[in-house]
Amino acid sequence: MFKKFKGIHFSFVAALFLFAAMQAQAQQPEWIYNTLKGDTIWDICLKYTNKRGCWITLTKYNQIANDRAIPVNTPIHIPVGWLKTPLAVGSVVYITGNAEYSQWGDQQFSKLVSGQQVHLGAKIRTQTDSLVKLLLHETNEVLIKQNSELLLEKFSSAGKAILEEEISLKKGAAEAEVNSGKVQNRFIIKTPAAIAAVRGTEFRINSSGDQMRGEVLEGKIDVSSDTSSQSVPAGFGVAATKGKKILPPKALPPKPEMLKDPVKSALPAKVSWGPVDKVSQYQASLFDKKGQILAVDTVNHNWVTYSSLDKGCYQVKVHGIDSEGFHGINSEASLCIIDDLAQVVIPDESGLKDRGSELVLSWQSVPEADSYKVQMSADEEFTNIIQELTTSETQAVFAKTKDQKVYFRTIAMDNQGRVGAPSHVHEYTDQSLLKSILATAFLIGIAFL
Repeated sequence: MFKKFKGIHFSFVAALFLFAAMQAQAQQPEWIYNTLKGDTIWDICLKYTNKRGCWITLTKYNQIANDRAIPVNTPIHIPVGWLKTPLAVGSVVYITGNAEYSQWGDQQFSKLVSGQQVHLGAKIRTQTDSLVKLLLHETNEVLIKQNSELLLEKFSSAGKAILEEEISLKKGAAEAEVNSGKVQNRFIIKTPAAIAAVRGTEFRINSSGDQMRGEVLEGKIDVSSDTSSQSVPAGFGVAATKGKKILPPKALPPKPEMLKDPVKSALPAKVSWGPVDKVSQYQASLFDKKGQILAVDTVNHNWVTYSSLDKGCYQVKVHGIDSEGFHGINSEASLCIIDDLAQVVIPDESGLKDRGSELVLSWQSVPEADSYKVQMSADEEFTNIIQELTTSETQAVFAKTKDQKVYFRTIAMDNQGRVGAPSHVHEYTDQSLLKSILATAFLIGIAFL
C-alpha cells in the first residue's frame, strides 16, 4: 500500500514538474514552424532543437494527437529556449542615436548597430533622442522611438504564404508599416494595456504603464483587452487602460497645410505650415534622401528651424498632437539646403560717383541674386537709415544730402528668401559748404589785392 502511494506521489510530483515546465515554456518567445509534407515531430525536434525528450514534450505543447500524420502547413510552436541556434528574424535598417540589444537568455545588453541581425526573443532598448528602424521578414518595418523597450516575441517560418509576427512593446512608442502586398500578414503588437492586431496597415502604438494609445494612418487595426475590443479605421485613434473598457475611436488631427513646392533655403532654414484647430503641439521629422530619420522635433508653434544641415534635399513630415496626446495625420514637404548668396562687392574707386545733385552707387552682380537692397545711413552701424530702396539693377541713385557724412551698403537677395551678407561700407562726405566758403574767401582775397 505504501509502495503504491509512493508511486502515485512520484507520478503526481512528476506531473506538477511537467506542468510547471510547460508554464515556463509558454512564457518564452516562440518560433512557429509550418510543417512540410512528410514532417514528423521527431524530425522537427532532431533538426531544430537540442531539447531532451523534445518529441514527447513538443507533441503535448502543441496538442498534437498523432505526430506521424501531421497535415501540411500545421503551425508547430517551439519555445525559443529549445532551439539549437538563435533564429534571425530581421535586421536593423538604421539607428539614430544609441540603442542596446540583448538576445534571449542573456542578461547583458550590447550596443546595437546598423545592419545587425536581430533574433527571436531579443530585447531592444532605445535611449533619449534615439530611433531604431527594423526590417522584419524582409517585409514589415518597425520604427522604435526614443526611451522604448521592445521584445521580438513570436515569429513564423520565413518564406511562407502567411507570416506571423508578434512583438511586445514594454514601454515607449513604435510605428509599424505592415506590407500585405507581398504575403499575408498576421502582425500583433502587445502592450501591458491592450493588443493591436493588423492585416496590412500603417499605424503607431504608444505604451506607458497601464495605458496604450494607437493611431491608424492606413488600413485598420483591431485593439483588444481583457474587457473589450474596438476596430480602428484609418484616420482614427484609440486609447486603452488596463482593466477598463476600451473607448470608441476618435478622429485624429488632420494634415497640416504645407507648401507643395520645395522649400529652398540657406541655413538657418525654416519650414512652416498652417495651424491646425484643437492642436497644442506639432511633431516634425526630418528624413534624408534614403528615408532615414535624422531629427524629430516637438514644438509649440507651426514652424521648425534647421541650423546645421549639409547641402542637399530632405523630406519633412509634420503632424499635430492634440490635448489628449493623439498624433495626427502626416503632411510632408521637401526642403533643399542651398548656398548662401555671395557678398556684394562695391569697387573702391568707381563704386560711388558724385553727379552734382545726386549720388550714384554701383556694384558687381551676384550670381543667383535677383534683387538688391541698398541703404544710405547717417551712421556706420546703419541704425539711422536715411534712404533705402530695392532694385534689380546693379546701381542705385540717391538724392544728395548737403553738408553731411553718409554711409552706403548693398545686400543681395533672391526670390527663395536668401539674403546675403551686407557689402563693406562706403563712406561719403558732402563738400558743398566747404567749397562755397573757400570760394568766397578766394574772391574776398582777390578784392583786397
